[in-house]
Amino acid sequence: MLGRQSLVPIVPLLCVVVGPALAAPGGEVPPGRPRGRPTRGSLAGLAYHPEHVLVKFRPGVSKAVFEGAIAAAGHTHIRTYRRTGVHLLRVPSGTSVKQAVAELTKDPAVLYAEPDYIVRIRQPLPDDTQFANQWGLHNTGQTGGTPDADIDAPEAWQTQADACSVVVAVIDTGVDYLHEDLTCTMWTNPGETPSNDIDDDGNGYVDDYYGYDFCSSDDAVWDPDPMDDNDHGTHVAGTIAACTNNATGVAGVAPCAQIMALKFIDWSGLFGLTSDAIAALEYATAMGADVTNNSWGGDGYSQAMRDAIADAGAAGLLFVAAAGNFSMNNDVVPGYPASYDLPSIISVAATDHNDDLASFSHWGLSSVDLGAPGVEIWSTLPGNSYGGSIWSGTSMASPHVAGAAALVWAEGPSQTHECVKARILGTVDPVSSLDGKVLTGGRLNLNEALGCDATALQAFAAPGPGFLPGTWTASVNEPVVITAYVTDCCPASGASVTASFGSGEPDAALLDDGAAPDAYAGDGLYSGEWVPMVVGSVPVTVTATEAGHSSAVAAFTAEVIVPVAYTYDDTVPFAWEEISGTGTDLGLYCDDCSLPISLPFDFPFYGANYSEVWANDNGGLSFEGYPLAYENGPIPTTSMNTLIAPFWEDLFLPIVYYEIRGTAPDRRLIVQWQDAEHYLLMLGNPVTFQAILYEGTGEIKFQYLDTYFGDSFYNYGASATVGIQQSAENGLQYSQDSPAVPNGAAILFGPAVVLPQILLEVHPNERGQGPGGGPKLGAMPWQPSGLGPGGWYKFKVYEFEGSADLWIQVCAQCFSSSQNAVGEADRLKLKIDGTVPNDTWGIMSGPAGSYQWHGDADIGNRLTLEFRPAGLVAGTHRIVFSADETPVIWWVRVYDLTETVLQ
Repeated sequence: MLGRQSLVPIVPLLCVVVGPALAAPGGEVPPGRPRGRPTRGSLAGLAYHPEHVLVKFRPGVSKAVFEGAIAAAGHTHIRTYRRTGVHLLRVPSGTSVKQAVAELTKDPAVLYAEPDYIVRIRQPLPDDTQFANQWGLHNTGQTGGTPDADIDAPEAWQTQADACSVVVAVIDTGVDYLHEDLTCTMWTNPGETPSNDIDDDGNGYVDDYYGYDFCSSDDAVWDPDPMDDNDHGTHVAGTIAACTNNATGVAGVAPCAQIMALKFIDWSGLFGLTSDAIAALEYATAMGADVTNNSWGGDGYSQAMRDAIADAGAAGLLFVAAAGNFSMNNDVVPGYPASYDLPSIISVAATDHNDDLASFSHWGLSSVDLGAPGVEIWSTLPGNSYGGSIWSGTSMASPHVAGAAALVWAEGPSQTHECVKARILGTVDPVSSLDGKVLTGGRLNLNEALGCDATALQAFAAPGPGFLPGTWTASVNEPVVITAYVTDCCPASGASVTASFGSGEPDAALLDDGAAPDAYAGDGLYSGEWVPMVVGSVPVTVTATEAGHSSAVAAFTAEVIVPVAYTYDDTVPFAWEEISGTGTDLGLYCDDCSLPISLPFDFPFYGANYSEVWANDNGGLSFEGYPLAYENGPIPTTSMNTLIAPFWEDLFLPIVYYEIRGTAPDRRLIVQWQDAEHYLLMLGNPVTFQAILYEGTGEIKFQYLDTYFGDSFYNYGASATVGIQQSAENGLQYSQDSPAVPNGAAILFGPAVVLPQILLEVHPNERGQGPGGGPKLGAMPWQPSGLGPGGWYKFKVYEFEGSADLWIQVCAQCFSSSQNAVGEADRLKLKIDGTVPNDTWGIMSGPAGSYQWHGDADIGNRLTLEFRPAGLVAGTHRIVFSADETPVIWWVRVYDLTETVLQ
């Protein structure tokens, strides 16, 4: 298993252009920065005057004491407001307003101290000169899009326009902290004096004034200068918190939020190490950031990175992540860090100016939370410049949500990150393009998040573990997990949540208690187990209720199938079907990519039917359009969902032909990889092989014309994987890194011979005097009382494959040598084959009058049977159900019941 070495483990998630950015303290000139007397123009966009503080002393404090306190701190007295007794002071040079307020507050003579806040006329739109380009904040159709397909930022600013108290760490390629539209919003370390080569605050980092550069691309030398040398981070930072209402450039989602600049990706935007990302996140956590924006990612799962995010979450940090830019389903192929299953993460997809899911954006009903504007986003760029026409990606969507989180947090500083997340997710604008694509089915609405209604529950339902990702397929009689995220402006941890099923099966309770299958207690994510018993499309409806709240309902549809097992036969004859001269060239002239082939028939694969298959240049087929990694691995692999791999190897530009041969219903698709060189050999001998998919049967044949590369390390599949898989949890491997497929070999994969499988669903009926006997009652296990002559009890029996005998035995002490109840020694035998006519009655095997059955073959091979006991003695009895295919009992289920002889 030898492939190319990856030199790009983490990259920014931008479609076209990449780069870094970050920010600092709320609206003041940082200490040590040259400053003159502020003018009205220089104050534009600031939250408070950079040299003023307002202070009031406690009653009874003498003039001498207050003058002494002012002089000791180096403040200059400007004036006193006589009616209130408040004093206006000018802070000394080199001292920030924050520092001055903190020191004055410590003085026991001081009642309170605060900044001299700047206020403005409540104008409907900011005066930033390029605000009209920011359709994501305010969409009037100015870019040809749909009016109001935006986050309603101006409406939100009427409620809350100051996020100065919130620190957002931009973990990226750095930030141009000297940019004219970012200087007012950059975080600065209050304990650090810049450029003195001293670790003033003792945090282990020298001169970390605006943040830090953790990038190891320059021989692992970290340094204190997080200046952006790419563009990406500066663009991200501007979306979050560019200076607003300063008559310059663009507006930030969260005016005055402090941007902490943490660089870990290099100048190219193509190199960032997980280890450096961990260092940056740990710095953000230690230095008091509230939110991190993470517009970067890769496909490698890192337990260390997950641990770092979990630690940051435990410290109260909200982690906002871009979902990814390769038009993939993160539920099927996870992308990290967005796909880590942690409650502190918000994963963000990208939308365009028409509220459509961006063509490049990742999605995932369970793994991506919401959408946000991410196409042609206008923002800051290094060197006092701006741009937007080519800036598209989930990298651009994520900072909209990070900025929203900062503004929501500023409105209620005592909130937890769980509540900030709940307010954002629970107040989205529903968008049709996101329905079934992301958990909330909607796009960020900042104004609604600020106005969240705490009396209304919001619920979002999704399939959990056990479902086949992407298609939300479940196997009959196999447990799966239903999940629901429930909020009331915070995680609604006290709600009552149930899942009901259109198949009529018993409801399932969903709990948020941290006990399996629930992962975390109190995070608002409720989980419960369901064992599906009915094959087909099953609507799943989740209902959440809580006292004092309006209820919420959410739904999705599950596809329940009969599981299919596969086997292979490598003794079948090699019968090559050459198609290079007659087939269609797929045009797969790219590396590590795939293209679709439409099928004229439905191909059955592991119980599901597909009409399209994607061919990959690395020797595989899939029913989803995901590239097959060049580095092969074992089957099942977590990098794919469905996979047919005749020769999964690091191949270089094979010619891929396809052709349909035969006539219905016996057609076959032939896919041929012709003259494929190995990527690492290039000029070695090319190989040629086929995969053939047969209509109707679901069989798949692999054929190998030439698998000799001319190198013993690669010949005959010695570094390839051969096999098929249904999902990352289920597959059938023939070989991996073994010379198991020589020239002239053939392997036939197909569904195994399935022995009869019978499932049973039991519903005790109300007592009645005839067929039907009343409505369904209760759930398994069945322990009714009062069972006696004249009572009808209904059973549903499902047989999915083959034809078996159903044996039903009624006895007092089954499985013991003593069986003395009336009729108990006789078995009742019923043939289940789907042909029993409706409303046909019959005595089955046992003594006349002892047992009576009603068969209803209303849905193919599903029968509804109603049991009417007669002649039983009083006491506890046991009913045993088993599917009997001699000599093996394949299935047994037992129910106890209490018999009362009726007079």
